[in-house]
Amino acid sequence: MYKNKSVSVVIPAYNEEQAIKHVVTDLKKLKIIDEIIVINNCSTDSTKKIALKAGAKVIDENKQGFGRACITGLKNVKSDLIVLTEGDHTFDAKDILLFVKYIDRYDLVLGNRMIGKSVRPKGYIRFGNYLLSKLIEILWNKKLGLTDVGCTYRMIRKTSLDKIISKISVSGPHFTPESTIEILKAGMKIKQIPVKNLARKGYSKLSKTWFDSIKIGILYFGLILRKKFF
Repeated sequence: MYKNKSVSVVIPAYNEEQAIKHVVTDLKKLKIIDEIIVINNCSTDSTKKIALKAGAKVIDENKQGFGRACITGLKNVKSDLIVLTEGDHTFDAKDILLFVKYIDRYDLVLGNRMIGKSVRPKGYIRFGNYLLSKLIEILWNKKLGLTDVGCTYRMIRKTSLDKIISKISVSGPHFTPESTIEILKAGMKIKQIPVKNLARKGYSKLSKTWFDSIKIGILYFGLILRKKFF
C-alpha cells in the first residue's frame, strides 16, 4: 500500500444538487481523504452551496466542459495521490481503498465499470468502450486488459500527473481517453480494476440518448487517432 501519502479527490460537477452531498459525505467517511475539491462547472442549481455545506472546497470553472473542469481540478491539487470521480454518485467511495492497493506499483489506476454485478452502462456503451479500449492497446502495442476507456473514476500519482498535465487539452468528455493515452505515451504504467457502478442520482448531462453516446464515441475515436498519428 502507498503509505503516508496525502490524498485529494477532484469532482467535476454540473447541476448535481441531488447527488453532491452524498458524494462528499461518503468520501469524508473514508478517513483517508485529505481534501475534496468540487469543480463547479457553470451550475445553475444549488450544487455549489450544497458542496460547501457538506465540507468540500469549491472552485468555479466558468467555461463549460467536462474535460475543462477536470483539468482545472487537477491543476489545483497538491496531494501526493489524486482521485478523479463523478458528482452524480455513480461511483462507490469505498473503491478508493482498492485504488490505493495498486498505486505503489502503477502511475495510474483506472476503474472498470463493465464487469461485476453492479449497475452497468447500456450494452452499446459497453461494446463501444471495449472496441475503443482495444484500439488503444493495438495502436500503442500494449496488453493492458483495458475494456473501459471511458471510466472517469481513477487515481493518479501527483508526480506522474505533473509529467503529462501540459499535454492534456480537450474540454469535452474525451478527456478520459486523452489522459490515459498521455500516460501510455510517457511510458508510465497503467492498471485497470473493477469498480462498482451505482444508479445515478439526477440525470445524465452527456449521454441522454443513444445518439449522444455515438457522438461521444466518435470524439473518442478521433482523439485516439489524432494522438497516435498527428
